[in-house]
Amino acid sequence: MPIAQDPLSVEVTLPREDVALVTVEGYLDVDTATEFQHHLANQLHHGRRHFLLDLSEVPFMDSSGMNIILRVYQEARELPGSVHIISPTPRGAPDPRSDGRQHHRAGVGQRRRGAGARRPAPGGPVRARGLSGTAPPGPGTGPGACDDEEESRQVQEHEADATQASPAREVGDFLRRRREQVAQRWADEPLFRTVFTVSRDEAVDAGRVIVDALAQVADAQRIEDPDAAGFTGVREQLARMGAARSRAGLSTTQVSSELAALLPPVENLLVADLAQEDPERRRECATALSVLMGTLRLVTMQTALSENQALIDRQRLQLLEVATPVIKLWDGIVAVPLIGTLDSARSQVVMETLLNAVVDQHARFAILDITGVPTVDSLVAQHLMKTVAAARLMGAECVVSGIRPAIAQTIVHLGLDLGTVKTRASLADALGYCLHELGANIVNAPAEGAVRR
Repeated sequence: MPIAQDPLSVEVTLPREDVALVTVEGYLDVDTATEFQHHLANQLHHGRRHFLLDLSEVPFMDSSGMNIILRVYQEARELPGSVHIISPTPRGAPDPRSDGRQHHRAGVGQRRRGAGARRPAPGGPVRARGLSGTAPPGPGTGPGACDDEEESRQVQEHEADATQASPAREVGDFLRRRREQVAQRWADEPLFRTVFTVSRDEAVDAGRVIVDALAQVADAQRIEDPDAAGFTGVREQLARMGAARSRAGLSTTQVSSELAALLPPVENLLVADLAQEDPERRRECATALSVLMGTLRLVTMQTALSENQALIDRQRLQLLEVATPVIKLWDGIVAVPLIGTLDSARSQVVMETLLNAVVDQHARFAILDITGVPTVDSLVAQHLMKTVAAARLMGAECVVSGIRPAIAQTIVHLGLDLGTVKTRASLADALGYCLHELGANIVNAPAEGAVRR
């Protein structure tokens, strides 16, 4: 006859902001484990780091429930946090074949167990303990005893795995223990020896800082993440080291090779330090160290490339400013000779430079000479119109010069409207127009020997 299991009841109280007391009542098996997992995950999401699991009203728990508890234990350790169980040991599943009776459990507070269900004696010991101290199930009788022994063995295996530090954490502990030896060995490597030339102590200090950062990343078990918080404090130093080697003429590949050369000295120390450990354990730790050092290489190269890109952007802006000079041609007249392609970034620099010159020189006329601009399309014309409009708002009249025949044909074919813009064929024509508007007359010098009147 089928067994009628109780519904699972989970109650959560908060003795403290970061502590959750989770009281569970009912069978914790494959059918109810999902609900239990949902409650624990919700508390982790809300920042609880310490868990007290009251399983005193759980008569039976299978491997599904135990796996969920172990998973929460692992996640809590990473915070760091803890998991403690308050319970007499849950017993194994009652065997319906033992007596043929139907087991039925009523709602919370009114429980009736069938004859086949095992229950702790009234007043039995209830104790709080860490997960790693959970005792195996007590001896049972009947067909369910073998199930108890098998589940006890699985629990002990899970607990042994949980208490053993992960390879990443083992690497972090190793780096802290051997911090000085690692820094001393790195100081003799080409990357440190050629960058820190003042003294060897300077190279050793830099090595210590990087070792501390690697240990912090390993403790957080983010050895594959270049954005880990541990790398934040050393990014600037790594960028300086990479930039120094690049300035010395090394390519990106050569710098990467020098970074790779930092792994063997540390790996040799790790193997010697774990000589008494299981070979499989040594292999796992060596792999974790290799991944961590690979992430260090990636962080260094990313930081160096970012610094180089920032330098290129600054130099590009400086070139734009140099390539757009503002020339004073006459009192009240300034000119901007443009050479090369006029894109959005450069047109913005041209506009800012011209408007500042209009204000500084009290200019009434501004000449934009595009003789050196190879082509004029709709985008270039749009930039010119914006510059002309901005100059007018500042009280200056803009004249566009350098309209060659080919450019004039292109403007006509594109249907661009420059009717509101004064245009002249050459810079000389534009200057003559501006002088005329200012009331200045240009006269030819008298011929040699002519008599002035």
